[in-house]
Amino acid sequence: MNNFKCMCPPGSIVVAGFPCLCHLGSVHLRWEWNPDGCILNACEHDSPCKDPLPSYQCMCPSGGEGYFCEQESNDCKMNPCENNSTCTDLHNNYRCECTSGWTGQNCSEEINECDSDPCMNGALCHESTIPGQFVCLCPPFYTGKFCNQHYNPSDPLTDPYRNNETCLTLVDGNHYCICREVFEDQQQLTINHKCTI
Repeated sequence: MNNFKCMCPPGSIVVAGFPCLCHLGSVHLRWEWNPDGCILNACEHDSPCKDPLPSYQCMCPSGGEGYFCEQESNDCKMNPCENNSTCTDLHNNYRCECTSGWTGQNCSEEINECDSDPCMNGALCHESTIPGQFVCLCPPFYTGKFCNQHYNPSDPLTDPYRNNETCLTLVDGNHYCICREVFEDQQQLTINHKCTI
């Protein structure tokens, strides 16, 4: 009576010392035999085993999957990284490489670009509505993205304006020009036109 042979369906897995390990029990002639699958210790990575009829089940820990918990799960499969970031699968974890303007484990926290104080020479930083961008409001006589370039409005070599305009920067930060317009060989000065940078 202890001498039997398992007849397992195709695709069954061979376990050390047993002819096969059947997911739904084994069939021998007219008897059904359902061994305690947990005795076989077939669950990998120290996964606990549960033996409900008609089969047994490996309870995979975080990071494992597959019938025997033999496969490492891909933590990036659920797309945890937000805002077009790149996900890298690690062992039982993941890492998000955030796009510009975002931070945090899942790249869900917007960076305030002005927190790093990028504007120079007393300029005011204004965060843009576009993530990762900002605008520096330059004080008089400074220009450039970071307000790091000094200019003299009366010096034609450093004056950033065109068309022979003479531009002034007022204390409130506004720029005004004295523009030269030519009418019938006469030069006429037009004052207080707002400069366009």
